[in-house]
Amino acid sequence: MKTLLTLFVLLFSSSVVAKEYKSIHGFKTSIPDHYILVTSNNFDEVIDIIKNFIDFDIDYWNETVIPGLTNQNVEFLFNTDNSNNINFVSVKKPYIEINTNILPILCPLIKKGLSDLVKRDGIQIDCNISSIPGIMGNSIYAEHYGFLPGATTFQYMFYTDYENLVYATLTCFSEDCVVSKLVFEDILFSMNE
Repeated sequence: MKTLLTLFVLLFSSSVVAKEYKSIHGFKTSIPDHYILVTSNNFDEVIDIIKNFIDFDIDYWNETVIPGLTNQNVEFLFNTDNSNNINFVSVKKPYIEINTNILPILCPLIKKGLSDLVKRDGIQIDCNISSIPGIMGNSIYAEHYGFLPGATTFQYMFYTDYENLVYATLTCFSEDCVVSKLVFEDILFSMNE
């Protein structure tokens, strides 16, 4: 209980200083104070708080968020200023060098994977090589629109070690996607600090 109380004090402090958290996916990062970390361990405790901050769609939570938290060890960062969110998922995959040669194969698979996940088609706006976050070389950056109604998704796929591939995804529903994307990239860059 004391740990939970400490978590809430950290999450809801009014300072603008970012807080650091250690992910279950093998990295540390800094997140702004106006983001709430939601995992399978604290979901019940933060659900009422989240309802007060974001446009709450219980069907989305029941069909997407809850199964993701429990089945895939997903971590969500919810922006309390809007309904934008970031999620992290990792899979065991032996390390391969990420370069332009794999894009023609991987980019269509990324789009299909998102389509299969949400059971809806969208548009792939971009799929390219990136240096963000730069933990173990390059990453893949993909941008999609329409997989969720009115939403743009920004995704980075990168290795944290020789066995773990992390998918970091920003889902942006609001008009301030540019600002949310900058914060998302700052969170990813802070993994190297």
